[in-house]
Amino acid sequence: MNKKKVNNLAIKLFFRNKKNIIRCVICAIIVFITIIGANIYSTLDNYVSLTLEQAPTARILLLNDESKKYSLSEIKKITENIQEINDVFDYSLYQIAPNLKSLNGKAVNKSIVIQQELKSYPIITEGRNIKKNYEIVCGKDFIPIGDLEFSTVNKKDIMNLSVNDVITINVNKYNGISKVDSVDIDLTVVGFFENNYYAYDNNICFANSSTIRKINELSSDEQENMLPAIFVDKHEDVSKVSSLLSDKGIETLNIFNLDDHLIKSVKYISYIILFVCLIFSAVLLLIFQNKMAKERKYNEVLYKIIGYSNHEVLKINLQMDKIFMSFVIILSLLILVIVYVIYKIIIYINPFAFYRFTLSFNIPLIVLSILIVSILFFIKYLKIGAK
Repeated sequence: MNKKKVNNLAIKLFFRNKKNIIRCVICAIIVFITIIGANIYSTLDNYVSLTLEQAPTARILLLNDESKKYSLSEIKKITENIQEINDVFDYSLYQIAPNLKSLNGKAVNKSIVIQQELKSYPIITEGRNIKKNYEIVCGKDFIPIGDLEFSTVNKKDIMNLSVNDVITINVNKYNGISKVDSVDIDLTVVGFFENNYYAYDNNICFANSSTIRKINELSSDEQENMLPAIFVDKHEDVSKVSSLLSDKGIETLNIFNLDDHLIKSVKYISYIILFVCLIFSAVLLLIFQNKMAKERKYNEVLYKIIGYSNHEVLKINLQMDKIFMSFVIILSLLILVIVYVIYKIIIYINPFAFYRFTLSFNIPLIVLSILIVSILFFIKYLKIGAK
């Protein structure tokens, strides 16, 4: 029997059984669950690596009380050959949180956080880097509010900043603990970085340490004590750097001590979700395959009576399974596209609906998941062919 006849017969037999269409829909949902499992794995992995491990606070080491005798310049000299250290800076000038009074003279009255620019702060995607005092770099889609207000955020809250915009901050001036006045300070926006809202909050801008120092001096008559701090390239190297510094007689403390067991647990959970979804899909597909195989027994007897060989019967069954699996994959991808479109519509209406937990549609992982499920579905034909 030629290939065309096999295909035509397989199509007729497949659609003759109305149960096959229902099975295709059910199995498509099952495969879609596997695809979602792959995306959950990718989403959790991204969340851990970006929000937790790469957050600046997870990569900062402070000196303990015994090591505070070292000056900033001494720490820089001692650590200059440690490649995993990105920067050494004064933590007392790390960040300030003044009131954002106005933009280009228009009242705003919101919250802003100004952090010191460190050597590995985000790459500028528009404008330029900071060159002098009272210049700042902000994230695109800058929103001058705190995290506690984020549940109510929508598009209208985005400040569409441009290069050379002037932000006016207001800081209270104190004499000891008593407020005596307030001071307005103008800061010029010179550049923007692409903010994914993971490692950096929505209301963060960067300034040089001199700007932060001058703002602090304007707000207080008291001199801040210098606190040398060490900025590590990534969270995975924090323990290594801490040990290297300990060997040099410098004891450090984590500013934000991540629970490594918790991180590993979250990652293991993501692996388990992916693995369970794959097994779940494969097992249920094989159950449906066995049900279809039992239903075909009657037809197989007829084929053999008519004169078809075992090999030709096998080809017809294989073609029917190919039709079945093709429909399953097409339907599951169609469901995925619909979900993706709905997700994008939600994001378009409110870009911050999934703040800090953005779904990751990992195409290579989706393709790999479908491939694994398909191989498990057709593995019996490989075994038959090997005999």
